[in-house]
Amino acid sequence: MDTNAAPVAREAYQDALRHWPRDHRLHENFAEFLEAVGDLSSAVAEWHQVSELLPHHHLAYFQSGRLLAQQGKSAEAQSALTTAVTLRPDLSEGWFELGKIHAAGERIDLALPEFERAQRLVPEDYRVYYHLGKARSKLGHRPEAIRNFRRAVELRPGYWPARYSLGEELAFDGQSQAALDEFAEVLRLNPNYAMAHLNLGVACFKLGRIEEAKRQFNETLHVDPQNRLAADYLRQLENGPRPNP
Repeated sequence: MDTNAAPVAREAYQDALRHWPRDHRLHENFAEFLEAVGDLSSAVAEWHQVSELLPHHHLAYFQSGRLLAQQGKSAEAQSALTTAVTLRPDLSEGWFELGKIHAAGERIDLALPEFERAQRLVPEDYRVYYHLGKARSKLGHRPEAIRNFRRAVELRPGYWPARYSLGEELAFDGQSQAALDEFAEVLRLNPNYAMAHLNLGVACFKLGRIEEAKRQFNETLHVDPQNRLAADYLRQLENGPRPNP
């Protein structure tokens, strides 16, 4: 939105709400406008108005919970989202957002069933498989994590975070060539991702491709000059003794 038009639009919404304070659709539209201009706190306040006008409808609780989570207000977000999924148990996005909150708080025991419920409701959502993979990885369930990351990549080939996480799990599993392939694809999609250069270098080293490993460690430092791991690997390779990957 034109920055010059935003204050005018805000005033128009506020004026309309002075005349029709109980128009829930007007509050909804204003909330969406406020989110679009980056005023998340005010957007949440408008969604709270909607929930007071429509206390038995899930939408306002979901939207306020989602925005509260973006602001790092996890406890408030969890409360709103729990109300949303209680009112609408088939709300995949609600379970997904709850899972993300619990995963961020290291409550994988709660996050995992929430992600799984979201997956059952919308089995083609690549984001859910990615977060399921992250949760499985934290629990040390590598085969399941790999399977979930692969599914995320199948559903959205260009989603590089899933490819990167898949590469990590494959590398930890000793599948160096498969990991290399994933890191190479990550860099095709996101050429300036330093950690992909670093891990591609490690995969090359494990496969005996020393010169390519050096090049990737140099690329890491080009993107991230403070990356100590890349500097250490490169220093040891250039000085002769090989690092222990």
